[in-house]
Amino acid sequence: MIYFILEKNPPKGVDKIEWMLYTNIPILTFEDAVLFLNDVDWKILFVKFNPNKKIPKRAPSMKQVTTWIAQLGGFLARKGDDDPGITHVWRGLRKLADMAEGAQMLKNIYG
Repeated sequence: MIYFILEKNPPKGVDKIEWMLYTNIPILTFEDAVLFLNDVDWKILFVKFNPNKKIPKRAPSMKQVTTWIAQLGGFLARKGDDDPGITHVWRGLRKLADMAEGAQMLKNIYG
């Protein structure tokens, strides 16, 4: 299956993100589409890249989350850089999975 995804309402001053997804998993609803990134995941990313700020109630834009994931994978996100590539995103997703597992382990230990 091939899905074309477009962010309809990005925050002011931020370009919308669009991408193509090749998968063998059916995506029929919005909830299916965001299943891979849950509340814990984006909060881990927020705290990693904004250590002195309070966690907001709403998740950041997909573009911001994608940039943070890519930065975990080595993307520098300098002002003149293009959008991150799949290699940085993939490496970042692997690192995020490890971080989420660590957060779950801490939760299990300390409640």
